[in-house]
Amino acid sequence: MITEKQFTDESITRLKDSALLAIFLSSERGNYCTIERSTTILQACQNSLNTLYSLPIEELLQLDGLTYIDAIRLKCSLELAKRRNMTAVLEKPKINSSNDVYLLFRYLGECPYEEFWIVVLNKANRVIARNKISEGGVSGTVVDLKRLFHETLHLLGSALILIHNHPSGNIQPSDADKAITKKIKDAGFLMEIAVLDHIIVSSTGYYSFADEGQM
Repeated sequence: MITEKQFTDESITRLKDSALLAIFLSSERGNYCTIERSTTILQACQNSLNTLYSLPIEELLQLDGLTYIDAIRLKCSLELAKRRNMTAVLEKPKINSSNDVYLLFRYLGECPYEEFWIVVLNKANRVIARNKISEGGVSGTVVDLKRLFHETLHLLGSALILIHNHPSGNIQPSDADKAITKKIKDAGFLMEIAVLDHIIVSSTGYYSFADEGQM
C-alpha cells in the first residue's frame, strides 16, 4: 500500500517504467500489481509504452490478466496526456534571450549532480519540448548525440538550445563543454537544425555561449 509522503516528485521521476506501471495498476483495495507482472506486460508490448497505450481495449484485456477497469484506466490516462499536450501547444513560450532559458532551468543550479537538457524550438523560436538527455555525477555527464538528435527530429524541431548545470557553482565552461558544444553544433548544421546557445546554470547564475560570442 502506498502511504502518505512515501514518494516525492523527484523520486517518482527516477522510477522505471515497470515500477510506474505497477503502481498505476495497483489499488487501495488490495489489488496489487507486482513489478514482475508489469514487466511481463511491457515485454508483451516490446517494452514500448507507446505500443501499450495504442492497444485497443480488447487487446489490453489479453495482457497478463489485465482487467476491464485496468484497461479503462490506461486509456483514460492516455486521453488525459493527449489533452495535456494539446493545451501545451497553446502555452509554448517564445525564447527571446538567454535569460528566458535560464528562468526555465534555474532550479538546476541547486541540483547536486550534472544534468544535460535540450530545449527544442520551432521556426518561431517557441518551445516544443524540454527534454533531459543525460544525468551524471558531480563533475560530469555523458551526452549521447544519437539520442539528442533522435528526440529533436522526432519532434520536427528547427532549432536547439543546450543546457547543463555545474554543481560546483562555477559557471565558466570547461574544455569538454566547449568541445561538446562544437560537436553538437556541427552535427546540427548537417541536419539543418540550428544550435542557438548552450547555457551553463549554477547556484551563482548562468553562462551563455551565445552571449559570450562562443556560438
